[in-house]
Amino acid sequence: MKQRGFTLLEILIAVVVLSVGLLGLAALQNTGTRVNHSAQLRTLATQLAHDMLDRLRANQAGVRAGLYHLPTPADNGCYGGDLCTPAQLAAEDLLQWRQALTDALPDGQGVVCRDSTPDDGSGPGAPDCDGAGSLYVVKIWWTDEFDPDNGEPVTRRFVTSGRP
Repeated sequence: MKQRGFTLLEILIAVVVLSVGLLGLAALQNTGTRVNHSAQLRTLATQLAHDMLDRLRANQAGVRAGLYHLPTPADNGCYGGDLCTPAQLAAEDLLQWRQALTDALPDGQGVVCRDSTPDDGSGPGAPDCDGAGSLYVVKIWWTDEFDPDNGEPVTRRFVTSGRP
C-alpha cells in the first residue's frame, strides 16, 4: 500500500516546531534588550554620581562652606573660570550636573547632601538628608522601563557617598 502526503505532514510539523522556537528566541531577544538598556541607565547614573563627587573634590572651599548640602541650582554666569567664587562654582556645578541628569536619564533627577543614613529617600522631593556627618551623598532617581516582575516602568534609585 502506497502512502501519499506523509512528507507534507512532516514538513508542516517541522515548520510549527521551528516557529515556536523562533518565537521563544524573539521573546528572549526582547527581554535581553530591555535588561541591557536598564543596565546602561544604571551605568550612566553611576558615572553621573561620581562626576558630582569629583566636582565636590574640585571645590573644597565650597564643601567647607556647606554649599553642596542640598544646594539650589542657579545660572550665575560663572562657567568654571578662575574668577568664580566657591558659591558660584557650586551653583554652576549643580546646574550642569542636573542638566546632565536630565539629558542622560529618563526623568533623571538627583540631590547632593550630607547624610548619616545614605540609603533612604523616596525621591528628589523627599531625599531624607539629615545634614549630619561628614559624608556627602549623591542620590539619583530615574524611570526605568524594565521591571523583571511585570515589565512596567519603575522608578530606580542609585546612591553613592564619599568624603570630598
